[in-house]
Amino acid sequence: MSWAAAATVGAAVVGSAITADASRSAANSQADAAGASNATQRYFYDTTRSDNLPAIQRGNLAGDRIAYLLGLSTSGSGSGNTTISNNNLIDTSGGTWAPNATLYANSPSYKAAYDQFIANHRNQFGVDPSNAVGSDINSAAAQLANNGFDLNAYNAQQQSNAEADPAYGSFTKKFTVDDLNNDVPYQQGFQYALNQGQLGVNRLAAASGSLNSGSTLKALQDRAANVANQYAGDAYNRWNNDKTTQYNMLAGLSGAGQTASNAVASSGANAANAISNTQTGVGNSRAASSIAGANSMTGGLNSISNYYQTQNLLSMLGGRNAGTTNSMYGSRGVFSTSDFTNPSGA
Repeated sequence: MSWAAAATVGAAVVGSAITADASRSAANSQADAAGASNATQRYFYDTTRSDNLPAIQRGNLAGDRIAYLLGLSTSGSGSGNTTISNNNLIDTSGGTWAPNATLYANSPSYKAAYDQFIANHRNQFGVDPSNAVGSDINSAAAQLANNGFDLNAYNAQQQSNAEADPAYGSFTKKFTVDDLNNDVPYQQGFQYALNQGQLGVNRLAAASGSLNSGSTLKALQDRAANVANQYAGDAYNRWNNDKTTQYNMLAGLSGAGQTASNAVASSGANAANAISNTQTGVGNSRAASSIAGANSMTGGLNSISNYYQTQNLLSMLGGRNAGTTNSMYGSRGVFSTSDFTNPSGA
């Protein structure tokens, strides 16, 4: 091969390699940029979640309290004495298993059963339970029951405690005489207003000479009824306003928590969409890079093939000029199609 041919082949190979390398470099750069973009999206989502978490927690507590006051759930009593489901017997959210904090603090039988559960696990596996090495979480209730904790009995006791609490279900209870008697302004003002009304009626009757008359007695009765209705109505309005105010305060906190939760959900959805689109873009870029690299190598190989075909043709034609008296242009000095159909010159 002549140096010119070698140079041409080398240039085609090097050009193809450079193009393919450039495609890979561009794809890698885009992948790095995508990774940085995903990290940024994740950072802002985590920040949004962290910033809104206190509002979400307060909202959950307020919602639990509303449910308690409506008599729908024992959660929200504020005492820690709430009913527990099988799924909440052990806290696995941290990776390393932990006891249910409420049960561990309020139920001696649970504390003893959980401690025995941990001891049994250590004897079996040599370590504390975790998401990596743990007993069957679905059988935790049975294991704790075997160690002396009766979840059904615990929940029954919590329900009984809640029902004994006057606040439990109080939002659904009607206004009663007990509520009237417990209204301090009523107790302090009603008797005074009644006494003053009766005093006024008696003074008026005495002045007119009808102190002990039937009309005076009726006036005293009417005055007492009017005072009772007025002050009882005021007591009911205070009772109702207190409950409405309490509900509105809790509902406001619960609503703020829901708003915060929606903000986190929206941020998570946006981050997921952005990350998904970025990953799709990276995939498309890498696919395009692979195609471009393949096309470049194919183009280089085609260039080499075309070069050799041209050189072979020229070599064949050039050899004919050198070895015969008949030139490639024929006896007339003109190139004709017969030179291809009869390449030997015969």
